[in-house]
Amino acid sequence: PVTRLSATQLSVLKQIAEGWNNAEIAAQRGVTLRSAERLITRTFEALGVSNDDKRNARVVATRLYIRAYGVPEPALPRSQRP
Repeated sequence: PVTRLSATQLSVLKQIAEGWNNAEIAAQRGVTLRSAERLITRTFEALGVSNDDKRNARVVATRLYIRAYGVPEPALPRSQRP
């Protein structure tokens, strides 16, 4: 499923796998929170992942990323970047 993602969606998936919340993803990408939420939703849809009573979409998406690329190095929060 990861191979179906656009470069932007793959980048967002990596940010999710690094543990960033929607607001931080928006800030890092320089977009509104709503735009980031739509991009995250489209990324989940492209992966065929959705929230339900038994599975969390972020966890499932992160596992798919790790399976394809390994565990990402955690990025520094914006407040700690040079």
